[in-house]
Amino acid sequence: MLDRVGKAKISTEYYTVGVSNCLFDLMNEYRSLDPVLSTFDDRKLALYIVNRAIEEQIEIATDEIKLSRTKDIKLKQTRKITNHFESVNQTYKNYGVNISSRQYFHRLILSHIRNRLSEIINV
Repeated sequence: MLDRVGKAKISTEYYTVGVSNCLFDLMNEYRSLDPVLSTFDDRKLALYIVNRAIEEQIEIATDEIKLSRTKDIKLKQTRKITNHFESVNQTYKNYGVNISSRQYFHRLILSHIRNRLSEIINV
C-alpha cells in the first residue's frame, strides 16, 4: 500500500473477534484484577488475553454462545497469533472445514478469562 507521496505504508491486518454480552462482562471483570489491565482498551486487552491463552495452551470454551452482529473487537494479526490460528485451522481444513476466527478467538478469550477468574476464586 502506498501513501500520497508514493512511500510504502505499513498496514496492519486484524482478525475479527465476535463479542457477546457474557464476554463483554467478563472482560470488564478481568480488567479489575490488575491496575495495568484496567488501562487497556478492548483491542489491547484481547491481544493480551489471546497471547496468554496461547502460551498457556488454553482449550476453547465449547458452550453455546450468542454473538452480537454489531460488535466486534479487532485482534492484531501477530506472527504468534497467526501461526496458532493457521495451525488449528489446518487441522480442520484437512477434513474440509474452515474455522471462523471470529468465533474461535471469542471462545479462546472466554475460556482464558473463566480459567483465570476460577483460579482466583479457588485461592
